[in-house]
Amino acid sequence: MQYSIVGSGNLAHSLAKALNSSGYTPKFIHSRNEKNGRTFAKRFGFTFENDLKNFDHKGFIFLAVNDDQIKAVAGKLPKSEAMICHSSGSVSISAISVKHKRRAVLYPLQSFKTKKTISLRKVPICVEGSDGNTTAEINQLANKLSDSVYQFNSKIRKQIHLSAVIANNFSNHLLKLSFDHLEKFDVDPDILYPLIRSTYRNALKHDPAVLQTGPAKRKDQQVIDEHLRMLKKNRSLQKVYEVLSKSISNSK
Repeated sequence: MQYSIVGSGNLAHSLAKALNSSGYTPKFIHSRNEKNGRTFAKRFGFTFENDLKNFDHKGFIFLAVNDDQIKAVAGKLPKSEAMICHSSGSVSISAISVKHKRRAVLYPLQSFKTKKTISLRKVPICVEGSDGNTTAEINQLANKLSDSVYQFNSKIRKQIHLSAVIANNFSNHLLKLSFDHLEKFDVDPDILYPLIRSTYRNALKHDPAVLQTGPAKRKDQQVIDEHLRMLKKNRSLQKVYEVLSKSISNSK
């Protein structure tokens, strides 16, 4: 079965590797950056195609583009027998024009780094189709790529994406803030590594609510006030500390 990809970024690399390994045949690759697109084509066996109007074939066309580009790109594709599939967690399946009979979503719940391919085998994949047959077909494809495939509609998938942003993007940013703070006092952030490893390891085994510790959990206002005073020259971090402390204190 043939497939094409629009986009040559982080997700596209891992998706192409997984599809090729699962027996799908690469056809066209389109990228706004022609140099990157041609490099991608050579690496994964595609034909670089500058004109989206030529994406007229059976099989699958994956839109591995920024969320705000999905609707426009889908609209430029010709009406064909191909299944048009985007890979966003936060964009509804309705962003794909109804002129395309077979519309789908294949959303890998993972953070992808620049041009680094990762195996999708252990990555949860959320799928959705515009009708029963399309859903069955995209589900079948997803099961060839991953051991964990889930069917969710756009409304639920958006909630999953929101939770993923909190769990992944926000937690990573908090680590950056803590590292930056220590470096201001010439303390190597690696002193936190054992604590970080223990925190994440335990969070995957137990209920985070049960594991929660710290001054906010104990409602130790004296320590909280002292920390806020220590952060008076960093109003941004002080605000983050205050908001999270209140959230922890109010949690059941």
